[in-house]
Amino acid sequence: MEATEKNQELEREIAEYEKSRAELWGNVSELVIAICQVSIGLQINGFLIYQLWKWIIVPTYGVEPITVGQGFGVGIFLALFRGEIPSLKKGNKRITVAEYRHRIRYSLQKLALFLLLGWLASLFV
Repeated sequence: MEATEKNQELEREIAEYEKSRAELWGNVSELVIAICQVSIGLQINGFLIYQLWKWIIVPTYGVEPITVGQGFGVGIFLALFRGEIPSLKKGNKRITVAEYRHRIRYSLQKLALFLLLGWLASLFV
């Protein structure tokens, strides 16, 4: 009887260990996804600012063009100024992979729309 109780306790401990290990790797993977998402988002915003500056601001006001790195810096400044802090949670719930995909798809569509509108505006400048 004692041996079966010890076996059951050992199995419970193993199950708890595996559960905590899975939760840890889940948190690490969410952190890596968030870091990649922020990095890619800032690079896309930097490119967008660079391109729109080159198409619209330079011909209109005759100022010097900026580099992609400067556009990246302006994008970081604007994100901090607007208070856009990325989060893994939405209210009290964690964001799912499907929501991440939706956010990325929405960001790419927004980028394409702004580039199209900027290109059209540059035709009239």
